[in-house]
Amino acid sequence: MYRKSVKDSIDALNTKLDNLEEDIVYQQRYDLKMAHARLMQQGWCSEEEKGTYLEMYDHYKINRKRNSMADSCKSDIIALPNHPPEKV
Repeated sequence: MYRKSVKDSIDALNTKLDNLEEDIVYQQRYDLKMAHARLMQQGWCSEEEKGTYLEMYDHYKINRKRNSMADSCKSDIIALPNHPPEKV
């Protein structure tokens, strides 16, 4: 009886952790998509910001084992110039 109670409690905690993990993944995906959209609209990206974006992307893909973000998003950011265009 006691062991079943402990097992049930652990199972409930694992379910909550799984749900939390999914919420975190959803938020990370949203953050990546919004950052991508903003940077593409801006048309340039500093080296520091590129590094931050690429770290976020790699964490999402490698650590979270998700790849719903196309690799083209990563290459889009890498291809952006590092400085804003000069005004004429």
